[in-house]
Amino acid sequence: MGDVNSRAFSCLRCSKCCFFSDRKECPIVLPHEARYIALLAEHMGIPEPRFERLPAGFYVWIVSGYCPFYDEASKACRIHGEKPLACRMFPLLVNPSTLELSVSSACEWIRRNIDELADLGESVEKVFPSEFSAVKELVTVLYKSAEGGLVSLMLLGDNVKEVFRELASKCTIIKFIESNVVEGLHLMLLSDCSEDYVKSVLHDPGKEVSISHIGKVQVPAKPAEEG
Repeated sequence: MGDVNSRAFSCLRCSKCCFFSDRKECPIVLPHEARYIALLAEHMGIPEPRFERLPAGFYVWIVSGYCPFYDEASKACRIHGEKPLACRMFPLLVNPSTLELSVSSACEWIRRNIDELADLGESVEKVFPSEFSAVKELVTVLYKSAEGGLVSLMLLGDNVKEVFRELASKCTIIKFIESNVVEGLHLMLLSDCSEDYVKSVLHDPGKEVSISHIGKVQVPAKPAEEG
């Protein structure tokens, strides 16, 4: 089999990450992700997704069988570039309360390499580069949420670039998505600014602005900066 630390994870398209037979297997998503998934489903003609809110502020995305965005013919995700962090980081799993990292035995690649993964240690980012990037994004979102909340902004329109430039001058842009599935749809996740400021930038805020609080999630204290 060789040393797993010398090569990166490669999806075998076994589809086990996209099929759910038990609630405990279902993805845990952030508030803005739940709204974005629902909006994608609406525009793609997919039945309204079902979510159950957890005490910590997350949501369980209840899926029975294959994910509605999974294409069985091509064995691929139809919203691959826009899927939630739980899907992007798989087969890595994160406990949001402790930030403990583990791997899922449901993944066929993991099962084939489980012995070599026992002492993965600091090589995790090398073996799972894109998945670990999603983990780091999750950690950023959790800390920013705990520090005062985030503003998630979803826009359908043509003036998004102008809005983005103005928001970027005052806010920290945590995430920006230009949908490849729904024409004109954009998602921005912002920190270090208020909902009132974001609304002032928009001509007609309507229901497109929301505050996503995950403050009840207990995350470990940030390590002290050196120097």
